[in-house]
Amino acid sequence: MPRDLGYQFVVALSDAIERATAAFVREDATAFRYRGVDLRHAVERSLYVALVNHTPLYEAFRDERAPGDVAGLGSSLERAVATALLAAGADLGSGRPRWRRLAGRARWQVRAVREGAGTGPAPTGEGPVAFVLDHVKFLRFVEPVRRRLGPAGDVIVSIVPPLTAAATAVGEDLVDLCGAPERAPRARAIGVGLLGARPLLGLYDGLLEALVGRRPRCVVVVEGMSPVDELANRAARSLGIPTLCLQQGWSPFVHAGFRNMSYAAMAVWGDGFADLLAPHNPGQRFAAVGSFTLAAEVDAGRDVLAAELDGRPAVAFFLQPRSPLIRAEHQEALLALVARTAQRLSGCAVLVREHPAAPLTEEDRRRVQGVGGVLVDPQRFSLGPVLEASRAAVSIYSTSLVEAAALGSIPIVFNPTSMSRYSPDLDALGAGIEVRTPPDAEEAIARVVEDELLHRRLAVGVDAFRSRFFAAGGSPADATVALIDDLAPAGG
Repeated sequence: MPRDLGYQFVVALSDAIERATAAFVREDATAFRYRGVDLRHAVERSLYVALVNHTPLYEAFRDERAPGDVAGLGSSLERAVATALLAAGADLGSGRPRWRRLAGRARWQVRAVREGAGTGPAPTGEGPVAFVLDHVKFLRFVEPVRRRLGPAGDVIVSIVPPLTAAATAVGEDLVDLCGAPERAPRARAIGVGLLGARPLLGLYDGLLEALVGRRPRCVVVVEGMSPVDELANRAARSLGIPTLCLQQGWSPFVHAGFRNMSYAAMAVWGDGFADLLAPHNPGQRFAAVGSFTLAAEVDAGRDVLAAELDGRPAVAFFLQPRSPLIRAEHQEALLALVARTAQRLSGCAVLVREHPAAPLTEEDRRRVQGVGGVLVDPQRFSLGPVLEASRAAVSIYSTSLVEAAALGSIPIVFNPTSMSRYSPDLDALGAGIEVRTPPDAEEAIARVVEDELLHRRLAVGVDAFRSRFFAAGGSPADATVALIDDLAPAGG
């Protein structure tokens, strides 16, 4: 079987992207400028999305091949990233002769002066809050904040058709930008690093026009890792509008999507997450508000789950989709662990929650139910009731592991991947257990369920983890609205 270097690849890719874009900027300071703004960090996020699942690039990295052997790379910037990743010490950059770089920069400067930045009037402080969203699930996520803003207090800026359809169906105030990436750029002054990123320019134009038209007092984005989030941030800053980023999940490694953030503020669940992000985001302001998900005002399925358990202890397994880190054999090992746990702990309920983005096949559903597992469909059961009912929570690197600790369930990291350790290191913090093999995982689950002394010891670590990584008390939605008012006072 080929070596598994998925974790090493994603970390090295993020570093290579930054080195490649930096080389373009050294060649030409205008390389990523468009309409008066620098879109470098949006391009970096776009490159990560495009290349993190690029099989030929990964195979060249794994097999230590030269960048010239990689098929399917498009722009000169993608080729520069491949060179940075695969050929340490090689010259990076656009590959254009110096005279062409100088001539291109001169043309850019003339056009930029002629076209201007394309900005509009400054915000008045009386406009709505604009939620720029690129996934339909985020509409529900931000609903508690929107409810507190009151009628006409917000506008949804949609980037994807499913979100547009969902918002339209319930009559939301909506700006639909789904077709914006296909538009031709409004300005001709395009930096050389943006020539392979034309869809970003059409989307930037659309976002800028939407913000000029609606004049919001604040822009809100979710997660912060998407190119859309950074484009919205840059468009808003060009108009003097603050942008607030909301933490929605957690990645156990800080890849290119979570680096170089420059939002007016990022609302995180707790100070511990800010501590992990800060070294990669110098100057970014963080504010701990708590978790929207764990403070959900509707906990679906609580009574149904209690009836199903009928007083039995439970262990919850959280499945995950395939990724550069999680391979088919890792998914299979986790499903096999479900069966081993159900067989060993016959008096314990084994709950299995499939990932909303990767539902189980019918064959796997029958397999889980055949060993006595209880499927807790994310559409029927909120996360809170599942975790609160579970003595332990098991996953490879799901966000649910840290959320489990927040609700008092002991997290067990089953890590058969190439990733060195889950971050934050729950095991080192005394707030969980991390193991690499199925037998060790089975043993850890059994001990957490059956060994009361161990469970109490870990519970102390879980309490300490909760106080550091999750803001205590109050409403996260209220805290977020207060943060919006701090960034952009209504009527100011």
